[in-house]
Amino acid sequence: METKFQTSFIPKQPVTDTELHRGGGASLFFLFSFILFMASLAAAGGVFIYGSVMDRNIKEGDKQLTLNKNAFDPNTIKEITRLNDRINAANVLLKQHKGVSTLFLVLSQTTLKNVRFTEFNYVAADDKINLTMRGQAFNYETIALQAKAFTDPALKNVFRSPIFSDLTLDSQGNVSFSFTTGVDPFLVDYYKLKREEYSVNGAPTPQPANNGFTDTTSQLRTLTEEEAVSQPQPGIEDPLIVEPQI
Repeated sequence: METKFQTSFIPKQPVTDTELHRGGGASLFFLFSFILFMASLAAAGGVFIYGSVMDRNIKEGDKQLTLNKNAFDPNTIKEITRLNDRINAANVLLKQHKGVSTLFLVLSQTTLKNVRFTEFNYVAADDKINLTMRGQAFNYETIALQAKAFTDPALKNVFRSPIFSDLTLDSQGNVSFSFTTGVDPFLVDYYKLKREEYSVNGAPTPQPANNGFTDTTSQLRTLTEEEAVSQPQPGIEDPLIVEPQI
């Protein structure tokens, strides 16, 4: 007897796509991991190459620095350093130097022939200079002429607020007096005077020594009493002359 089998191609249960979804998720995860791994390898390779290049540059720099250092004589470097220190020290001293000799030069060129000074007191503090002197003149008129000479426009206000006081007539007819004034600090600032002189006239030609005195007021000259009388005084403050004590 022939046995018959009944075959059905219709599934008993509905087909689901669960396993298909599982297989697709695994593939995406693997792809993402592979990309991340390759990126990590590329970054590690870049860091390694950058470090190698930097090490090579540092070694080459050290080698070049050693060559440059050996190219100079250490003794020469020490001498140059000492010379630089000396130049800096000299520059500081030069800027702080006060040339009082210029003040004496101005006094010698502006003092009249019939006037002499017997005492000199110079006080400088905080960029303020006060000058006090005692002197004698031939007569009262000579003192008035000397006052005009000290306020000559060519002096450019070197003497500030000059005062003649304590006028006393002695037995021989001479007049003793006291003279007090402020002095322009620029007049005794050696560094500024020289800098201005060089800017106007250029670097000077070396000249023989002149006892330490430098004529920085070439426009000044000794005035006679007649010239002092005729000197105009526009815009110049007249010095104060205190009445004489007889």
